[in-house]
Amino acid sequence: MKRLSPLVLIASLLLLACNHEEPHTKFIHPPEWVGEVTIYYNKPNGQKEIGKDGWVILRISDKGECFTALPYTPGWIIPHKTWKFYEIYSQDSMTEIDDFDKKEYFEDLFHNANRKYVFFTGSGFENNAEGSNPNWIMKYKIDSGKNYKKYNY
Repeated sequence: MKRLSPLVLIASLLLLACNHEEPHTKFIHPPEWVGEVTIYYNKPNGQKEIGKDGWVILRISDKGECFTALPYTPGWIIPHKTWKFYEIYSQDSMTEIDDFDKKEYFEDLFHNANRKYVFFTGSGFENNAEGSNPNWIMKYKIDSGKNYKKYNY
């Protein structure tokens, strides 16, 4: 009988441990927003908004921050499906901001150079006061496509 390679076994365990998508989430930004955004998860008195479509809605402040009472739930992130980013202009008017994809970007460099994109810059546990539980944070920047080299893409 053949033995499974350790690599196949580890890959199988990882797939079983993370076998679901992250919650579908809409990130709503103020008009004309450019800069860093930090999402703080699991914060008392934070946002808990769920849309009629079942999507989590996280509203970003003018300071680029969002405090949500919801915990971070790890899982798969599917581009253009799991998370969506928007710039809001009025109650009924929003524009979607795409997450940066180098291949898509270079398909039409002329038009995409000045488009806004989401560039993921980091995530992890924040340092809390001694004795408290650490909370998950996520950071990303919204910037012009032509600046993609700043973000190691």
